[in-house]
Amino acid sequence: MVTIKLPHSTKIRYTMLSSGDNGSLISTNGKLLLSLGRSYKIPVDTEESLDDHNLFKVIGKISDMLDVRNIDNGFATIIPLVHDTVIIKDNMELGTFI
Repeated sequence: MVTIKLPHSTKIRYTMLSSGDNGSLISTNGKLLLSLGRSYKIPVDTEESLDDHNLFKVIGKISDMLDVRNIDNGFATIIPLVHDTVIIKDNMELGTFI
């Protein structure tokens, strides 16, 4: 199981999908609000990488709200799929390798 790691204040990098511009924001109290149109680099508790030899399945209530594009060096690249703001929290289960 891969879990999101957002200690009290964590700097999160994002990329605007339409323009490629980069920015950053800070998680507060172990929570982060995600907006449509950005990809986020979120810290996770695994050093395993997502590649051609394994797949990743997002689980739980967020499975229809997020897409995990990549996991590498302890960071997951996450893209919100819905127009509403998605809230992720510290120690939230993201998914599993299959």
